[in-house]
Amino acid sequence: MKSLAIWFTNKIQEQILQRATNKVLVCLNSIDDAEIYCDICVALQSYADKHGIRMTAKLSKKKFEDFLKKPDAAPYARTMQNNNWVDFDDKMTYYRNLLPEQSDETHLVLLMGTEAVKDRGGLADFYTLNPQKADRQIKDNYHQLIPRAFRDSLLNGQNFLTAFNYFYKTLFHYVEKDLLRLSAQIDYWIKQDMEEQEIWGNMFLSLPDIWHIPQIVDSVPPYYAVSKNIKKLDILEKACIFIQRRKYAKLSSSERKKIIKLFEVYTAPDKIHKYYPNFPPQKGIRSYDELQRVVLDFASNVELQENRDKLLDTDYSIVDDILKTKIPKITVKATAQKIYGDPLTVLLTAYLSTATYPNSKDTDYDYKSTGYNRVVFKFDKVEVGLKGVSEVDKDTQRAEQLRSICQFAGGVVEFIQAENWQFLNNHIEITCKPSEIFDPAQADALVAEGYITSKATDNTKVPFQVALYQGNDLVFLSDYEWNIRPDEDWLIAFSGVKPANSEDVLCEDVPFFIWHDINNIFRVKSKEEFVQAFSQVKLIRENLIPIVQQSMDCNSQEYADELHAFHNLGKIFTDFGNEIEEKGFYNTISNTVPKLIHAYLETGKSYTGKRITNPRMQFLRCFGNAFLIAENMEPITADIMVNQCIVPPYHPAMLEKMVDRMIFLRAGAKEWYEKVINGETDEKLSEAIACLMDLSYVHAGLDAVLSDSDTGERLIGVNQTYGYFSLYGEYHVNEHFTRMGTMLEKEAIYDDDFSDTAFNHISAEAKMIIRVMDNYRITYGKEDDRFTLTFVNPPDLQVIVSAITGYVKEVKQRSKNTGQAPVFIEATILQSDKNKGGRNYLSYWLNNMMDVDAGIHIETYLQYWHNYTDINKNIQSNTDVIFFMDALHEFGKSQLEFTKANFSTAAQNSACRYPMVFLPRVVYGSTVSRSVDITQPQFEASTTHTQVLSYYKTQDAQNINKIYCTENINVNMQREIQKAHEKAVWVVCVDQAIDKACIRAIYGEEDCPVIGFSTGEGSFGQLNLTITTRSTVGIDIKERCRRRLRAIFSTWDDTELEKASDTCLKRAPRLDGVSVLQALNPSAYEINNFLAYLMLDYICERQQKKTVLIRLDSYRHWFDEKYSTITAKSEEKKIPDFLVIQFEDTADGHLHLIATVVECKIAKECHAKAHLDKAKEQVVMGLKTLQEHFNPASKAVECRYWFAQLYRAITFGNSDQTELEKLGDLIDGQFTIVWHGAVYGFWFDRMKDGEETYVDYQNNTEIKIHDVSQGGIQRILLDKAEQESVQLVQQIGAVEELDEEKPVDDEESLTSEDDASPIHEIELQATEGDADKATSVTTIPQPTAQPEKPGVTCELVPEKEKSQQSETQIPSNQSPVNETQGLENSLNSTVPLGDIRVLIGQDRRTNKVYWEFGNKQLSNRHILITGSSGQGKTYCIQAMLLELSRQGISSVIFDYTDGFLPGRLEPEFENELQGKIIQQVALINKIPVNPFLQQEMNIPGIGSYKEGSQTTAGRLADILCHVYRFGSQQRAALYSACRDGIEKYHENMDFSKLRKLLETSEAKEAKTVLSAMQQFLDSDLFDTASAFDWQDVTKRDGKVTVIQLTGLDRTLQTILTEITLWDAWYSLVKFGKKDTPFVVVLDEAQNLSFQDSSPAVKILREGRKYGWSAWFATQFLKGALDSGEISNLQQAAERIYFKPSGEEMSYVASQIADDKSEVSDWYNTLKAMVKGQCIVQGDRIKPNGQFGAVRPSLVNVTSIGARQ
Repeated sequence: MKSLAIWFTNKIQEQILQRATNKVLVCLNSIDDAEIYCDICVALQSYADKHGIRMTAKLSKKKFEDFLKKPDAAPYARTMQNNNWVDFDDKMTYYRNLLPEQSDETHLVLLMGTEAVKDRGGLADFYTLNPQKADRQIKDNYHQLIPRAFRDSLLNGQNFLTAFNYFYKTLFHYVEKDLLRLSAQIDYWIKQDMEEQEIWGNMFLSLPDIWHIPQIVDSVPPYYAVSKNIKKLDILEKACIFIQRRKYAKLSSSERKKIIKLFEVYTAPDKIHKYYPNFPPQKGIRSYDELQRVVLDFASNVELQENRDKLLDTDYSIVDDILKTKIPKITVKATAQKIYGDPLTVLLTAYLSTATYPNSKDTDYDYKSTGYNRVVFKFDKVEVGLKGVSEVDKDTQRAEQLRSICQFAGGVVEFIQAENWQFLNNHIEITCKPSEIFDPAQADALVAEGYITSKATDNTKVPFQVALYQGNDLVFLSDYEWNIRPDEDWLIAFSGVKPANSEDVLCEDVPFFIWHDINNIFRVKSKEEFVQAFSQVKLIRENLIPIVQQSMDCNSQEYADELHAFHNLGKIFTDFGNEIEEKGFYNTISNTVPKLIHAYLETGKSYTGKRITNPRMQFLRCFGNAFLIAENMEPITADIMVNQCIVPPYHPAMLEKMVDRMIFLRAGAKEWYEKVINGETDEKLSEAIACLMDLSYVHAGLDAVLSDSDTGERLIGVNQTYGYFSLYGEYHVNEHFTRMGTMLEKEAIYDDDFSDTAFNHISAEAKMIIRVMDNYRITYGKEDDRFTLTFVNPPDLQVIVSAITGYVKEVKQRSKNTGQAPVFIEATILQSDKNKGGRNYLSYWLNNMMDVDAGIHIETYLQYWHNYTDINKNIQSNTDVIFFMDALHEFGKSQLEFTKANFSTAAQNSACRYPMVFLPRVVYGSTVSRSVDITQPQFEASTTHTQVLSYYKTQDAQNINKIYCTENINVNMQREIQKAHEKAVWVVCVDQAIDKACIRAIYGEEDCPVIGFSTGEGSFGQLNLTITTRSTVGIDIKERCRRRLRAIFSTWDDTELEKASDTCLKRAPRLDGVSVLQALNPSAYEINNFLAYLMLDYICERQQKKTVLIRLDSYRHWFDEKYSTITAKSEEKKIPDFLVIQFEDTADGHLHLIATVVECKIAKECHAKAHLDKAKEQVVMGLKTLQEHFNPASKAVECRYWFAQLYRAITFGNSDQTELEKLGDLIDGQFTIVWHGAVYGFWFDRMKDGEETYVDYQNNTEIKIHDVSQGGIQRILLDKAEQESVQLVQQIGAVEELDEEKPVDDEESLTSEDDASPIHEIELQATEGDADKATSVTTIPQPTAQPEKPGVTCELVPEKEKSQQSETQIPSNQSPVNETQGLENSLNSTVPLGDIRVLIGQDRRTNKVYWEFGNKQLSNRHILITGSSGQGKTYCIQAMLLELSRQGISSVIFDYTDGFLPGRLEPEFENELQGKIIQQVALINKIPVNPFLQQEMNIPGIGSYKEGSQTTAGRLADILCHVYRFGSQQRAALYSACRDGIEKYHENMDFSKLRKLLETSEAKEAKTVLSAMQQFLDSDLFDTASAFDWQDVTKRDGKVTVIQLTGLDRTLQTILTEITLWDAWYSLVKFGKKDTPFVVVLDEAQNLSFQDSSPAVKILREGRKYGWSAWFATQFLKGALDSGEISNLQQAAERIYFKPSGEEMSYVASQIADDKSEVSDWYNTLKAMVKGQCIVQGDRIKPNGQFGAVRPSLVNVTSIGARQ
């Protein structure tokens, strides 16, 4: 019997013995050895017969048939057949229901090979056994596979088994673990009846045959030595590493030389080595020469398999002795990478990140040379987050949590595998271990096995590894941790797909869900809130089949088609729900989902061509609203209209989009992978995945639903989509303005599991903003130093923060050769006050993500507007750029309407269905309204639903309809856009359909500004962008052209100059406005660009063809690195100027385009060749890129995106409606296109008239060259007809080169003084009242005064403080108050108290932050210093004490923690204060204080008196009660003893006498007091005969007295401190003055009493008038003190907060914040702090020189050395 069979048999027998009922269900699977199954059955049958157990054993039919096909397995399969152990009926689940024939009979049901069974849902409660489970149970104890009888026969068994386990633990670190192979090896040893030593030798000898590792013969370590750890298995590890080529993944020439040298040394004639000179006889290799050749070829990847085989048959001991191979670890990523997202993106990211892991100095892995053909996802124990779940419910909740993951993730690995991945033309197999990890049916079993653990947190953590194998050899391994937050939408995607109760399960079910409180879900702010709210809802489920059946029963024959289709839809949906429950979503993609979508389509078409009847209208209502979640049943029973509803993920329309999205993501990931391994892209994986996610974003489940309104039926579009749940309708409340989810999802607290990659993900929207900033900079010749930006109504803050982050990176890149350029960016974000949120997000970004590099200064203001008029009031004067985001959109005002359509069949058959493209309508009725086609015909299910709605509304089944959404820009918003030019240079409007005509309508024709326009912006090309500046800029453009032309044509008179400049101005509106605006740039480069654009436009117009001229500089995103296989860096690429599109009529009416890439050059003819060479390169580059993008035959996953880009560029650049109507085919690739290249050279000194053309070539590409002579140029500029003559100008002035880098020097000066001077000098108005004074916006606003020392600032400034400068910055006209003096004077100086200030550190603007210690307006000189251990509190205290000592202030320190012992102090502190530090050690010196002394009290105006004994006794009793936690009776006994002693002994009273008084006291509580105080009384710490000279401490000599409490326990330290503080208090009451500071540092202050009667509270409340400056240092507050005590401690005027512990963080944040809205900001700030950083809170000198309250500041503590 095989050993593994014995192991499984034993486990099954254990189950029988541990049975709770008389029925034992066992499932045995995933074993490919028929003999094992047979052995188990034979053994169990014998066991059952012996113990009177009934056994039913069945092998699955499919497994049996597989075994029959294998000659070695067939005999055992027939044996099982003969014993009736095969399930020929293929009904495995039938046997689970068999009952014992007798009540006392035990029945064992053993089902085998169940992995081949389709219906495994009924096997969930079986006890499952398989090799994977055996692996988990055995772990590293491989000896368990050896049958006990054989183990017991071994003479030295224990030592051998220890070595045995270590051997295979080592081996399986390098080769794939295979228990079947190991058990077969064990079977061989048993059969041969081997002893320990023989087995041990065979383990090494059989390595090549079983594990493909070289044999080891001569260097086998004794197993006894291995078991005792005397010898290690280094030789085995080395053999594995060698044969797997870990060291030789990429053999360098130096490494090859090293191998050759090693052989030379080893075989040198004068040397004798272990195996030299006589080569030991080997089977594989016969000589050292042959061995050297084989090793070198093997290491060099030459004839790999042949050489590997030879090395396997050669004793590795010889190779090891020669090479002395070092032992590297398996190449593993250093730490587990945290990873976030849904199952598909997580596993794709992990796999591709591992497979393309770059080479580095600490790894030998090189994916390009090593190769692999297997990928294994290895999952460890899953840690489920179960916060607040009782211990009793944990197993149930663990299973539920895992099941919710598996219902979505089930089949994801197989789904990834289906993409047919390859590497070096080898197919890659992708699997996971354990294979059942994502099987929903196995959730309970995995919990029962202990595979699923839990932790009291919110997040679930799934650690796993990605292992790459070449055959059985492990190549590379990396670790990941999948973090799953409980608010992820995919977790609830299928929570309602099946009824909650099993008795509700139906065979046919078309559900409709009722949620009576659905209105509340429309109030949620974010996806996270939606998930939280939805997961708590109990939906009412209604089956629509009975309703349809009942309505059509009157004439079932007439409605047979509809009834059959609806019943079939219900049946397949039920099958889908079952498959989700049992196998998971990804398994349904290839099975029930396509069936369900097909059934939905057939049902939606079943009414076609039928007459209209009431039953049929009921059918349409049921079909139109099937699967929806709504408020009630009225949309089914009354009318089809729904005012509010949710389309869930299991709606067939949403399912179709989900599945296509998954396929798109998988295909896109594979496409990226292939580009990487082929060296075609440098794009990061994270960016690629993010882009694919953006492109495949699901905007809506359905195009629209029908709703009712005051005016009747109306269509409503999607309100918001959270994950795969689409919401339709509005929240029902007056004046509601729905919050934007993407804005408010930034309100979360950002913990350790927050993924901050979004901050650095430069999305397409962010790139759009960066391009605008760059264009602005180029237009005005602006430096990078300062930008003032405003964003109105941004839908997502991520776009803004990533744009600013990306721009800062650009600036750094540009300035890397010249040093860091200073950057000052001020960004104002304006949101409606109904859209509040996002402050946490911005704060986290500023505090954690921005580099703290010198010169980076960023301020962000988040403000809210209530009325539209508030917008411009909140915009700062002299703003550079204002962005109006979603400019046309006004919530709730969109109008949806049906329009006749003619869908292309190619749309629905297209393999590429993403992105969803929203095509703007090319004809519109109103100048300020725009329409967008929201129908997505490529998704058949949602399109079918749209046709059903259309039919229900119109009863017209003949016409196919699509839906347009029309937006009308709000009149008030129009006014604000107009007024924005009073505050800003550029105004940018961003929306899906905004265009030039819309902008002209907003401004009016008379005052219309220059308009820059681009389209196809955004993540999926959905956005248009307009850039405007004031209309008066036209005057400047005209004058700029006039000057430029006068410099060139020096002989032109004023009439010609006026005519030419007028021509330029009149043609400017036809051109793209950015090029017009850039003509204002001081350099001639940009004005030449403008002239070239103008002349080419004239030429194209003259050709009288249907032409669209596209300025490519407005479409720079087409040339982003990501979208091109051209490897040149973006800064090295010069994109061509234009793309000219012409329409050509075809006989079949199909769309045919002629595309010409054009580059223009303006120069003198003598430089033509150099310019033409450069131009041809640009044209070739442009052709290569654009041909790749706009290829109608493209199979790239993003082809639909590019077709939409071309559609929009043509649509918004053409007014020919006839041609534009054909463009719909372009989206689906139904067009043809022919490409050409052209160069236009405008040669001003070419003394000819007209244009000459010829063909040239560049890289085998034909390019047509157009040489335009001076005559042709003049004719264009002077607007003359062909027949009109022109006067050529012989003497041409300076012609600036078009290129930024001149290829050839011009003879003339490049720029005349006149040409470079500015046109106007009038800036934007400073205030609203000066609006009428502004006449030009040509010049950019001048920056306000820069900070004196530009430092690093990343600050989120509340709106109330926007206009304030830094709180700690002293105005430039005011000298700082007595900065710390130089070291040479500091130790002996006595600074006037009013001038003393203590430097704490610098804020993030590098402004110094002081504690104004001597300021008379300071309420007190107390300071609270908190923070967890190791954050820098003690260092800060020493630095501040040193500051005071230098200024003559002395101090006293109560040292609890030994931090102020000699040698523990900071060296700079100790060295500088040599001779001034006095250590008063309590254990040695005793403290000269008499606690029983009756203090002298003074009543002003009356005189002094001695306090009564009861006062002194009460004070001491309070101290001791606080420390020992005495009760009232104990306090009474202690008080009496103290009072009696004082009255009896007076000043001679001491603690020894107190002991005697307690011993003789009649109060029984005295004994417990005495017992508690025993240690204190024995310590004898006080010298009651002496007195502390406190007056000496207050002398202005800068000494530091340390009352050293080292060696005492905490109770004694506290008693000593409290008593000493009282002594000091009464001393200072006598002589202390507020102008004589007494500094006392109280470490570990949380141990002191802060009750009203304590010395600490007395000091806090009254100490100021006696000079007290108490420093309370503590690690924590909340846990040690009650709220009253904390309130007392918070009376300290100055507070310094270092980073607290996690438990304290929220509380400390609440203490710092002025109101609740700021708590989360401060929480994130505290969380991000590092050692040496603190938050300083207290009054300071403000920028205006006044002393008062300021906002708390984040400060870096200045080092002691820097203070010198």
